[in-house]
Amino acid sequence: MSAPIAAIIVSKKRRQIIDAFRKSGTISGEKAKTLKDLDLNNSLLLKIQKMQNVIVEAKPNHFYLDEVKEKEAVRSRIIFIISVIVILLLVMIF
Repeated sequence: MSAPIAAIIVSKKRRQIIDAFRKSGTISGEKAKTLKDLDLNNSLLLKIQKMQNVIVEAKPNHFYLDEVKEKEAVRSRIIFIISVIVILLLVMIF
């Protein structure tokens, strides 16, 4: 599998996780739900979202989406992608 295809798949899976929380209104500690309630499993990608504090455990096995952290994570990914593109362009020019 090529890197661009893998990136697209990861991006789609990440979006599915985020959408599951948004569609169910699980965006605060008071509305936290179990992964089973959200029809999600504890995948590696979900664990990464938890490590980035995008998905937060409000109480044991009950999680919610931190919208602010999610926006920060998106911004960081965009900056990273732009940086890589700039570096590749510079390498191609010189």
